[in-house]
Amino acid sequence: MKRQRFVKLVCAFVISSLLAITFSPLQAEAAGKKSSKVDLTYVSQVFDAEYYYNQYSDVADAFGRNRDKLLEHYVTYGIRERRNASATFNVTTYKNNYADLKKAFGSDTFAYFRHYMEYGKAEERNAIDVLVEPERSEAGTVISSYTTHFDAAIARATNVRLAAEQVDGRVLQPQETFSFLGSLTPRTKENGYVVATVFSGGKVSKGIGGGICQVSSTIYAAVLGTDCRVDERHAHSLGVSYVPKGMDATVSSPSLDFRFTNTYEQPMLIGVTASDEGELTVTISLQ
Repeated sequence: MKRQRFVKLVCAFVISSLLAITFSPLQAEAAGKKSSKVDLTYVSQVFDAEYYYNQYSDVADAFGRNRDKLLEHYVTYGIRERRNASATFNVTTYKNNYADLKKAFGSDTFAYFRHYMEYGKAEERNAIDVLVEPERSEAGTVISSYTTHFDAAIARATNVRLAAEQVDGRVLQPQETFSFLGSLTPRTKENGYVVATVFSGGKVSKGIGGGICQVSSTIYAAVLGTDCRVDERHAHSLGVSYVPKGMDATVSSPSLDFRFTNTYEQPMLIGVTASDEGELTVTISLQ
């Protein structure tokens, strides 16, 4: 019995050691997305860390030139945000440009990386320029919507409503970039903002305009339901309750902004409403 127990302990140790060696945090994260180590090998071959660092200041500020961290960000967030992996590859563009690929791979995102490295690159397929014009939708077609909730009876509700009013009705032309901070008046008492809870350096404190990040985060969540490209997005230093982890977008003037680009061939209308009951809704439609 003792010998059997000893053998089991040894086997368990060996298995756990092998997992620790072969299963990195990046692979674990991607595995949660039903990808494999092979999938990540193809992503890594496509990914240009220096390009990613230079193209996206928010990522550069967070991770510097640490290639592993940059790649981890791309796999975890950059792909769904439609960011470019390099100067010559955007997986969403590659997917949309070729009907044969969409028919073969459907929603299996990592299959497009594999195809590009095995065949597409040699075939000189274009993965950065939009070759196929998207079908135009009828004016007023809603393409994405997201709702969060806030306490309508506390001070931050004033800031939420004020920021919502200023963004509501904003129209983005094709290839125009939206800036959240650029859409608001400066956060001062003179402009109607009040003191409320803010996160700063991993701590909870008070500041003018606390709460506007719920508006930027709700817009970000809605944008993820579109084909728009996210150009800048920063996570809070602490978790927030109004959106799931990884779907928040903090802002802090002048250095931290939330920006995205309208990649559609039609103007885009951003509708933002903050009800008296504490419901904040962002609706994105094509015009």
